[in-house]
Formats: sequence, structure tokens, C-alpha cells
Amino acid sequence: MASEPRPVPRPLVWWRLAEHVAGRVSEPVRDREMNDLRFERALQATALARAAGKTLALGRCAWEESSAAKVARWLRTEWCAGDRVSRIRACGVVVTIAALVALALQALEPTPLGPLSWVLPAACAAAGALAVVFAPRT
Repeated sequence: MASEPRPVPRPLVWWRLAEHVAGRVSEPVRDREMNDLRFERALQATALARAAGKTLALGRCAWEESSAAKVARWLRTEWCAGDRVSRIRACGVVVTIAALVALALQALEPTPLGPLSWVLPAACAAAGALAVVFAPRT
């Protein structure tokens, strides 16, 4: 007589399913680049990704034609044109000016932040001035 297969108890079925899922999830990725490409294509096929792409393209065009982008490009070329010492001096000047502006704005506040709120901007101004003065000579 042939014996019929015994039914598997319900908790054991869930355990086997959990083992199977854990095994599949923890299995190493065989072809990561292909999986990344598939995911990227699936993501790009969504309406949200297409809308985001159009919005970013519109923003990119607006940025390229803006006057702020022209100033940023000019600043980048000027910054990269100099040597290391001139860049250190330029950083010192920028930090000193920013710190002096912060001190001036704090002086104009109706109520000060605290008794020592001037210390950080003053220290930054001093550090910037020192960077300008003590930058190595070329």
C-alpha cells in the first residue's frame, strides 16, 4: 500500500517560508551592475521620475541663463586661476569680511544674544586676517 504524504503542520509551513525568504534575501547579488541597470530603467519608467527629470531640466536651463550662474562661473575661473598661496589669502579675506559683517549686524541688533556673542565673529576675523598676513610669500 502506498502511503499518503502527511500534511505539514501550519507553524512548520511558516518556518519553511521564512527560511526560503531569508535565504533569497541574504543570497549574494550575482550581477550587481545588471540589477542596478534594471532598477534604474524601472525607476525612469515611472511618471514621477519623468516629471522630476523635466523639472530638473527646466531648472538647469534657468540656472545656465541666470546672472547668478555667470557670476559663479566667473568666480570659479578666478579661483582656479590662482596658485595655492593666493587662494589661502582669498579665503582669509572672505572669512575676515564675513566676520566683520557678523560683528556689525550684532552691533545693530536691538537685543544682544548674550554677553560673549561677539567672541566667535571676532575670532574668525582674527583668523582670516592671520591667514592673509602669514600666507607664505611666493
